[in-house]
Amino acid sequence: MNSGDADAAALLASLEASQDFGGLYLRFSSFFEPFENFIFLDDYNPRPLKKKTGWKKKPKKLPTKENIRPISKHFYPFLCKALKLLPNLLKRNPSNVADGEGEMQEEMAAELLSIYRLTIRCFLCIAPCLTGPPYSVHLQWGQLVHRLENWARYNDANEEGFALLESLRTVLVTPLPHLNTSMLFIPGPSVVGSAGADSHLARLVSEVVIVLTCCAFKSQTRDVDAFERILALTEQVQPWFWSVYMITV
Repeated sequence: MNSGDADAAALLASLEASQDFGGLYLRFSSFFEPFENFIFLDDYNPRPLKKKTGWKKKPKKLPTKENIRPISKHFYPFLCKALKLLPNLLKRNPSNVADGEGEMQEEMAAELLSIYRLTIRCFLCIAPCLTGPPYSVHLQWGQLVHRLENWARYNDANEEGFALLESLRTVLVTPLPHLNTSMLFIPGPSVVGSAGADSHLARLVSEVVIVLTCCAFKSQTRDVDAFERILALTEQVQPWFWSVYMITV
């Protein structure tokens, strides 16, 4: 076993132990260092380092089959295993726990949700090399959105949910240069080819919109733009609801 395999095994063992998760994000970000050309590894750090005033991030490269393939082969098994463990670790615990225990659970959730978001970003990087539907990564991403809402991270769930829908739109349809898509979040199932008949995709779209609507309500936001986006979403998701019904009956 080489050092990379040993590091991967140690990280997965730490997740499976389900005990002390403190500092685990830093270990994951260090392990994911080969992705540094494509993503910002510190973006989701629950204990972010202070940046100099006026400091700006330089744009990262876009992953392509050519530049991501060597990384993909090495990290794909690890990413799959981590993304299988993380949703189960973040199942919402009963709210009637003792105060001290509840605080510990919140700290645990903050660390694991940060790791989850970083892991999803790495998985998105290797998407060009994956076989199967182009939205297979988004099915994993949808579980993250659910977990963020379950743990009352409404702003984060909102950010991830809309990012998911935007990414999904780009892989499902080719954007038209003359079309204003500022309030077009979901293409209809009738314009995405065979993907429109995929029950997994239909459920994903429907469930993400439901989560985003719940987040707007639970966060008690007074942002008019936020409600306008939700109103647009609820109209655009109607064909997908119908699609779920037609596929399942």
